[in-house]
Order: sequence, then structure tokens, then C-alpha cells
Amino acid sequence: MANSSAEPNENVLGAFVAPFTKEEMLAELYDALWSWIRGLSLNLDDDVVLRMLGGATPPITVHDLSEFDYGANERPGFIALASEWTVTRAMTDLYDFGMLGIVRADMDDFDSESMYAKASAFVVDLIESKVQEDIGTWGEDFYPPKALTVAQTAAARCVLEGFDHFYPFPGQGCLVDRLTIKDMALVAKMEEKTIRNAANKNRPGFLKTTSIDGSTFIEPSDAKEWLKTKGRYLSITRHFGKAEIDLSRSGFSNTYDAWQYIEERFGARHLSPIEFNRAAGAALEEADAERPEEHLPYSRIHFGPAMARDSALMETFARVLELDPAVFRWRMLEAAAREELEEAQMHLRSLSPPG
Repeated sequence: MANSSAEPNENVLGAFVAPFTKEEMLAELYDALWSWIRGLSLNLDDDVVLRMLGGATPPITVHDLSEFDYGANERPGFIALASEWTVTRAMTDLYDFGMLGIVRADMDDFDSESMYAKASAFVVDLIESKVQEDIGTWGEDFYPPKALTVAQTAAARCVLEGFDHFYPFPGQGCLVDRLTIKDMALVAKMEEKTIRNAANKNRPGFLKTTSIDGSTFIEPSDAKEWLKTKGRYLSITRHFGKAEIDLSRSGFSNTYDAWQYIEERFGARHLSPIEFNRAAGAALEEADAERPEEHLPYSRIHFGPAMARDSALMETFARVLELDPAVFRWRMLEAAAREELEEAQMHLRSLSPPG
């Protein structure tokens, strides 16, 4: 939330960067992903690529990618599928964090092995893709610059708030735990030249900077102070949106979604890893003492259909998470069954002849 006592932003009229919505970012990303699929089809058989698209609802029915009318009939089916891809989920989270300051319960692991790092690397590859350049006649706008801006802003906010860095974007200070001019411009949603002008020591309330090997950096504490005085600081908030789902009315389509619900419910109840491990018994390993108190050690286990079917374990989870054990147990069984049914249907589709 902006500081109510913020000073007016003198001499920066026209220097703010125009905002964009999450929906605008995703629309651009879906176009880029479709262009990427078309690029794959140049080097792989159509049936290989179409099998990748087989899980869409409504289904993608064509058997020749040259017949695929992306702009009309088939686009909803492709978006339904792509919305579940890791890169899409990661970019949605990064938008919330970078642009809105919202931290999901499972976002404490910003590191080079996280889905955020992999999604950022993939977006960079899309931006730099020579294949997309060669097939530009299919659409000149099939690049995701908004997604790149989101990932870069999230990386800058990681430095500002003390999170681990997840991707070494050029011109950003994640590797030295200090912000660059570019980082400041991203989190302030201002142009870089405005930030450089703000660092002029002859100006009142100037932005404090330091020089390291000829490069300009800003300490996170100095960056926060300046952002607050200009009304540009977004305080971090934690979101446990899935934690309050009414299980008597709603279930989960797979065990991945079910696990997201469990970890958010865990975080919302402020349970310690020791309490959760004690409840889970042998299914969970001992949590590291250094892990944050609010963070579920979800990376230590594989939650899939087999564990979801363990009725005794699920009822123990339910009691710890303050849920009705019977309802929770049946919802976990349902999630496991749906996931395995979808997998079976996908394999059957891959075996079915065209036509």
C-alpha cells in the first residue's frame, strides 16, 4: 500500500511506465506459446506435437497443424491446455509478486532450481528465438515482452525484499544483493532516466547510490526509503486464497492442485514444520531447522495418487489442518482418481488413429 505521507513526485510527469493487467500479459504469452508450438512442428512430426495438445478442453481436433485456425475455433482449446503449463502458472505467480507485491504461500523457494527460474529462462528463449523470427509471417506479435517485464520486476523485488534470486537477468543486481538502476525503474514503474535523475546528489531527497567497479547500485534499505517517500513502495502481503476452499462444494482435478491446497492451508494456520511432520509421520522427512517457520517442506515429498489414497494419513492431515476428516479423505481419493483417469484418456488418445 502506498505511503499516505508520500512526497509529491516532482518533475516526473510522463516518466511513469504504463501498467498492464495480468490478462494482457497472459494473452500475449499464449500467442507466444502457440508460435513456439508452430516452431516445433517444423522439426517434429505433426502427430508428436498434436499429442502434446491432446489434453485440451474443449479438445483440439485437427490432425494437421496447417489446418489449425488459431485465431478462431481452436484458440480456446489451446488456451485451456496452456493455462495448466508450468510456465503459465509461474508467470501468473510472478505477476502477483512483481507487480502487486503478493506472495503466495508456496513462493518462499525463489532459487535457480525453482519453476520461476525455468519459466524465466523459457521466456527469454522465446524473446530471442530465431525460429520465431523465421516464421514471423504467422504473426509479428508472437513475442511475450510483458512476461519478460514481469519476470524482471519479480527478480528486482526479490533483491528489494531479501528473497533468493532465481534468474540472473542482465543489468540487474540479483547476484550482488543490491539493486541496479534498472531494478529501481522496474519496482518503481518509472523510466530508467527518471531513476538516474533521482540519484543526482544536488536534488533534495535524492536516491542514495554506491559505485562498485564502475557500476551503480542501491542498497535495499535505501531503495525502500526512497520508494516510500515517493509513494511507489508496495508492501509485501501473503495470500492464502486456496486455503479457504469449501471442500463440501469443491474438489480438485489432480493431486497437484490438492497439494497446493494443503500447503496453503498449512501456511494459513501458521503451523510449524515440526507439527506437520509429526502429523504426517514417515511420509515426511525431518524439516531443516533453518527453513522459515511458515514454509511447508513440500519439496521433501512427492504427493501423488498413492499418497492421496492413504486414508489414515489423509485423515491425520485433515485433523492437523482443521478439516472434516471424512470429506477431506474422499476429496483426496477423488483427486487421485481424476488424475489417473485423465492420464489414461491421454494415452488412449495417443493410440487412436487419425480421422
